[in-house]
Amino acid sequence: MDYPSEHENFLNGAFASFKPRLIPSRPPPSECADYQEQFRTNEEQNYAHIAYTRNLKDAEARAILAEYVKSIQADREFLLRCLASHGSTVLGRWKKSREKRRACILQVN
Repeated sequence: MDYPSEHENFLNGAFASFKPRLIPSRPPPSECADYQEQFRTNEEQNYAHIAYTRNLKDAEARAILAEYVKSIQADREFLLRCLASHGSTVLGRWKKSREKRRACILQVN
């Protein structure tokens, strides 16, 4: 009998909401262009954490948004600390790199 590894247990617990969903999604209220920018299509709702499966109460939505804001602020603080301690090194390497390499790094895929 095969038992799940510690890594598999972590992935199943931490990323359970990122697995493809098995429940139907709700389509956008309309197909007009204005709604297309504000609502996810059925194809975009392939994962439970971004699928429209139920209505949220205002307090619940505010709590989720507060967590997102808190996470974004923590990420920003981390990046600021990294820049404070390593920024001059990164800038020096950037200035020394060739223009072709810089363009490759900046290219968005």
